[in-house]
Amino acid sequence: MLAICFSTLLEESSRTKFTRMVEKYERLLFYVARDILNDDYLAEDAVQETFLKVAKNFSKVGDINSGKTKYFLVVVTKNTALDMLRKEMRRPDINAMSLNDLTEKTVPARAFDDIDAFELGELVMELPENLKTVLYLYGIYGYTFNEISNLMNLSVSAVKGRYYRARKLLSEMIKRG
Repeated sequence: MLAICFSTLLEESSRTKFTRMVEKYERLLFYVARDILNDDYLAEDAVQETFLKVAKNFSKVGDINSGKTKYFLVVVTKNTALDMLRKEMRRPDINAMSLNDLTEKTVPARAFDDIDAFELGELVMELPENLKTVLYLYGIYGYTFNEISNLMNLSVSAVKGRYYRARKLLSEMIKRG
């Protein structure tokens, strides 16, 4: 598995950093995936898939010892495992939706001007996991919709839909007070 990941990592320093990251988090990610999939072999596959996805965007990974990196890896692993579970159950992704009705104007940016970061963070924590994940990856980690699409095995329109639904839901939560 490392050989395949190394093929996307050009610099030796990146390869060393990636190897340290795998050694540090492989066991944790295995337990996260096994908790979802209830199968050791599928969990191993999910962890390998996670590391392959991360290797493709490894330049965006900062300090491997940070909580931010740990959370990011757990999120990608959860989504990979859930995607595998959906495929196992042959259920289509029920969260994908058309963006025909959603535009940037749906939630004006000024809706978030009158709330401090702590309050906004508390509201974000109340969002459903699938919406919260997209917000974190886009807003905190700086991934593009295309990159998030690859990480989560979703179409770009599904990622955008989740992003705009999260913004709209946050706006409604702020208005309610």
